[in-house]
Amino acid sequence: MATMSRLSLTERLIGHNSVSHLTSRPIADDVSNMLSDAGFRVTQHPYDARGVQKVNVVAVKGGDGQPELAFSGHLDTVPFNESEWKSNPLELTERDGFYYGRGTCDMKGFIALAMDVGMRIPTHELKRPFGLIFTSDEEVGCVGVRRLVEGREPIAKNIVIGEPTSLQPYILHKGYIYLRVLLRGQEGHSSEPHKGRNAVMLALPDVLARLNELKGSFEQIKDPRFAVPFPTLNVGVITTGKSAQKNVIAKECTVELDVRPLPSQDVDEIVQAIRKHVTPDGVINGIEVEVQLVRAPTPPFETSIDAAIVKRLEQLFGTQAGSTSFNTEGGILNRSGCTCVVCGLGSIEQAHKPDEFVDAKFFSEDIAGRYERLVREFCCTAA
Repeated sequence: MATMSRLSLTERLIGHNSVSHLTSRPIADDVSNMLSDAGFRVTQHPYDARGVQKVNVVAVKGGDGQPELAFSGHLDTVPFNESEWKSNPLELTERDGFYYGRGTCDMKGFIALAMDVGMRIPTHELKRPFGLIFTSDEEVGCVGVRRLVEGREPIAKNIVIGEPTSLQPYILHKGYIYLRVLLRGQEGHSSEPHKGRNAVMLALPDVLARLNELKGSFEQIKDPRFAVPFPTLNVGVITTGKSAQKNVIAKECTVELDVRPLPSQDVDEIVQAIRKHVTPDGVINGIEVEVQLVRAPTPPFETSIDAAIVKRLEQLFGTQAGSTSFNTEGGILNRSGCTCVVCGLGSIEQAHKPDEFVDAKFFSEDIAGRYERLVREFCCTAA
């Protein structure tokens, strides 16, 4: 019955279209109502994102004060193109021992498991509070969790973030910095080049050369705990705008890049170093050049391998703590004073793709029972 409950919860959550650009109010209200009926004290933290209402949900069960342990996940998903799916992405579909649907692994499957575990532990058995933290807008820069922790005490002492890790505890990941370099010249007809300033031809080569210099210098900074043991810099987009024409002098050019810093690095210092190196005085060969931070950086994440929550997860799942290349809310939550570990269902290899799926084994009673044991050990035993 417990397994059916988890599947039913997953099916219900996947039925909500909670792509990041949409409101998260419907799924947040549904989750809040279910948890309230199960004895949780539920608090919603709404905010506005460019005219769209978003909601973070914090639910606490047992005792007063800060939860000793909380499970955390994000309610939003990445977009999907239904024509690329073999089944409806908003319906949980079983095929050959796998469950398909947008969010099965990233990360509504874990949210359903977390709710199920919390619902089935009676309130009177919780000697210390247990919490559930469900955020909005993780997929677009961890916006919701930033709002949630801003100006508050740590939201829980220990947090398990259920991003897909195949049940391996992750205690390290790099940060994420999203930058845009704007080049502004002067438009004109290509037959009269002396009347314009071509942003592409006059400044772009220098910008790319300087970014490559930075990339090379970053690769000298090492942390062997990562599979790619250095901070990375990648240029992924170069555009001259929608109105660009081959016979018109390019008046503008935009370069978009990301940087993934190591836990030992200061994110703000990296941004300033890039600005200073790419365009120290804001002009290259008569072209205005500006380095913009597109959104607030997501900080790197690191938790001590000796933390009690890390050791217990290693024992419960028979895996060793390690590092990952993807980004989570862990850096933000850790900086607010929590102790976080990333450990969840499914594989990150299936996230953000058509026909996203989770192996049925992750919905087993055995897996749910191990997470339940973790809650009972941290929240039900005497201090």
